Amino acid sequence: MKVDFFEKRNILANETMYIIPVYPEGQRNCTLIKTLTSSSLVNFHIKTVLKKYYMINNINESYARDSVYEFTRKKTLSTVPISSDIIFMPVKTRIPLQGETSYGYANIRFIDNILKSDNQESLSKVLFNDTTELFSPQSLKSLERSYVNAKLIEKNYFSKEVDEREHLEKLLEAFFLYTTKQTKE
Repeated sequence: MKVDFFEKRNILANETMYIIPVYPEGQRNCTLIKTLTSSSLVNFHIKTVLKKYYMINNINESYARDSVYEFTRKKTLSTVPISSDIIFMPVKTRIPLQGETSYGYANIRFIDNILKSDNQESLSKVLFNDTTELFSPQSLKSLERSYVNAKLIEKNYFSKEVDEREHLEKLLEAFFLYTTKQTKE
């Protein structure tokens, strides 16, 4: 029997907080997988790691992308729904060098807040429930838009059918929930 990608590395997929591309000296195409209990550096490109997440839930990647496109009208760098517990939103994690990936993915289930960064090298940061911070050179407005899109997918992707009016109502509801959370803090 073939050993599962996650079992082999002692990674609990449902506890994934974020996955980001990293480039240790002398290596290329590595991905850091951060869970609630550990961090794992794997020698795979981030796209390959996303495919592993799709595989554990038997999800057709192209079907998922097409479904997300119907809600967000965004083909690239869109939300990645794996399960109701794993919904990744894109987060720019670094300024790319030639031929390198600069975007990682954060699981919205564990996001506590998105704030403007105090760090000079980044414009914004994602705060997670366990006080972990993920700094991003992406603008705060762009990150918030990604978060709202991910919340929309969370509310709609796993339901059977959604008519257009219900779709708009849920989009407004997701935006309202996010903005009221921001004003309370």
